Amino acid sequence: MLFRANAKGKGWSGIGLRIKAVVMVSRKNDVFHTGEAVIYRTYLSYRRFEVVKQPNLPWSTTALYSKNALIFYGYYGFSGFPVSHVPAFYRKGEKVDGYGVALILEPSQIDLDFGYPTLFLSEDEVSVVKEAFKKSDELTHDLLGRGWTGKRPFLKVEDFM
Repeated sequence: MLFRANAKGKGWSGIGLRIKAVVMVSRKNDVFHTGEAVIYRTYLSYRRFEVVKQPNLPWSTTALYSKNALIFYGYYGFSGFPVSHVPAFYRKGEKVDGYGVALILEPSQIDLDFGYPTLFLSEDEVSVVKEAFKKSDELTHDLLGRGWTGKRPFLKVEDFM
């Protein structure tokens, strides 16, 4: 099946990749626990999704039917990952447990026009990501039971006592 998404039925928006959500994902024992991801902020967007029918494929009847396509309308946000665990291969074997901040993105026409995935950030989105980093530091501290030094050090007064 082919899959196309249109913003308010007017075709793709020209603003580049969009942030669909800001999430915090825990990494414990070389596994990302995506089923336990904390959705810090989700951005709803009104979409018209069209699933184009191709020959010899099963056909669902759960949405509007228009000649050769199923059409879904509504507000869509991020509700979670489709899998609960993902092996972590980066720095495998090193003790890097904690929470990471991830941006869930959705594509737009400008990505095709520019030839690369392109993300334009608003000031509000940058603020949300910074807030999520602060929260992930707190969650990581709680998970580890201590602070840490390095690229992004995080220490509390209680870590020195």
